Order: sequence, then structure tokens, then C-alpha cells
Amino acid sequence: MKKLNRLLVTLSSVLLIGCGGVVPDKNELIGAWEGNDGAFLELEENNYFIARKFSKEVATSYSLNAEGSVFNGSGIWHVQKSKGNWEVNLKFKEIDGDNQSNGFYTLIISGSNKLENKPPWYLYVWKDEEGGARNKLFKMNRP
Repeated sequence: MKKLNRLLVTLSSVLLIGCGGVVPDKNELIGAWEGNDGAFLELEENNYFIARKFSKEVATSYSLNAEGSVFNGSGIWHVQKSKGNWEVNLKFKEIDGDNQSNGFYTLIISGSNKLENKPPWYLYVWKDEEGGARNKLFKMNRP
């Protein structure tokens, strides 16, 4: 019985530690990111961002008035935890030259290890349904 209790405690601890993950450090997110779909994102230290070639079809806001399948824009970014995931939220102040934009885009932060909870990070948005294919952005290595 003691062995079973010890095993349950150990498994519970592993699950809690593994699922809880590491809080992403803002400094690990600042910089240039490139997507597997051609998207580009620059996250600046002052919480300003620039986005290019972002997919309109996977945007989390229906208020995006961009023409075509991709758009460019800029605005303010922040990190928050939502539904158990750490996310980068992009609040667009300008989209394709329109300064009246109020669109937003949410990117989930994931790690590159087996539990996806430790750096190096990548950012993604689901292409279709959750659990399917992902549009991923990877941090660019700059000298």
C-alpha cells in the first residue's frame, strides 16, 4: 500500500510540474519571428509589434477589414494566460494603412520540448479546429 501511495504521489507531482510549465519570460519573446506560412512578426521591448503577411483566415477577430488572404499591421502586444495556455495577444492599431483598425490576433506560446512547456518557444495559431494543423512562428536567430 505504501508503494502504491508513493507511486501516486510521484505521478501526481510529475503531472503537476509537467502541465504547469514555465512562465515565458518576456525577454525570450522579444525579437523577430518567422512563420512556416511566410508570416513575419517583430515583438519590441516597449510592447509595440509589427506584423507582415499574417493569415486573415486564422485571425481571431472578425473585425479585420483587410483585403485578400493576408494582411500587414502594427499595434500593442502583451502576454497572458488563458484556458491553461500562455498567449501573445496582438491588438492591432493599424491594418494595411487603416489607422481605425481594432482587430486582434492571439498566438499560443509553446515550448519545443516533449511537454511543450519550456524554451525554446514557438508561437502558433490553429489553422482549422483545435488539435489540427498549426501556423507556427519561430524566433529568428539574429547576431
